[in-house]
Amino acid sequence: PELGTYIIAVFVIVTTAPGASVSATAQYKTTNTTHTTTADGTGHADLPFDISRATYGYTVAVDIHVTVRSGSASCSTSFTPSA
Repeated sequence: PELGTYIIAVFVIVTTAPGASVSATAQYKTTNTTHTTTADGTGHADLPFDISRATYGYTVAVDIHVTVRSGSASCSTSFTPSA
């Protein structure tokens, strides 16, 4: 970003098994964005989503998927950007 530019973000915070692979896909009005990370040694994972260009009032669905060893789990959440 340029100097003086603000980035507005929503963080998807996941608690899971240490070392788990975590992905989250945000379904914006005109595009989907996926972020991936690995949970830290305490099982904590943060996935930031820039919402500075998100459509105000449009509910963004977020699908979360976690894989660890031979198992996996999924869940979802949502947020609605507002001015």
